Amino acid sequence: MARYAIVGFGCTGYYGAKAIRESDTISEIVVFSEHGAAPYNPMLTTYYVSGKIPFDAQFPFGDMDKVKAELNLTVRTDTKIKKVYGKE
Repeated sequence: MARYAIVGFGCTGYYGAKAIRESDTISEIVVFSEHGAAPYNPMLTTYYVSGKIPFDAQFPFGDMDKVKAELNLTVRTDTKIKKVYGKE
């Protein structure tokens, strides 16, 4: 069984996890993120601040619990990655 690590969990991290799940439904995916927020669209922040959309509308994929369940992820929050080692 493969193991995957995703560093950062914005929209790109979400789509990366989704692409892995489309071809591999059983391997472990661990997401490392500095904060506990679900992936959000930063372009929507100004609409939220101006009152044009509600807070939850910034999160197009749902809250973190929904995203974790949908993609079967382990999410480690408040984690800062200092170095990544790979196979040579």
